Parts: sequence; C-alpha cells; structure tokens
Amino acid sequence: TYFVGAQEHFDTRKAMQDKLGDKFKLKAYHDQMLSYGAPPVRFARQLMLDQPIE
Repeated sequence: TYFVGAQEHFDTRKAMQDKLGDKFKLKAYHDQMLSYGAPPVRFARQLMLDQPIE
C-alpha cells in the first residue's frame, strides 16, 4: 500500500504540473497537499484539481 500511495502522489503532482504549467511550484504543491491533513490521496487530488469528490 505504501507504493500505491506514493504512486498516487506522483500522479497528482504530474496532474498539477500539467494544469499549472510554468506556474507550478513544488513548495506550493506540497503546502497545499499538506493543508488537507491526512485524507486519502484521491480526495486531496480531487480538491486540488477542482474535481467533485466521489
């Protein structure tokens, strides 16, 4: 499960890089991810990408 969680984080970071392009800042990404506490990565991803939480 550690690998799955890490892969979800890598995928989320890539999605944010694609969304923001040159405006992507790694520190800002980490700060935003950590601001949600410890939900499952898929929920944090949906919040970060302005997607409905399913």
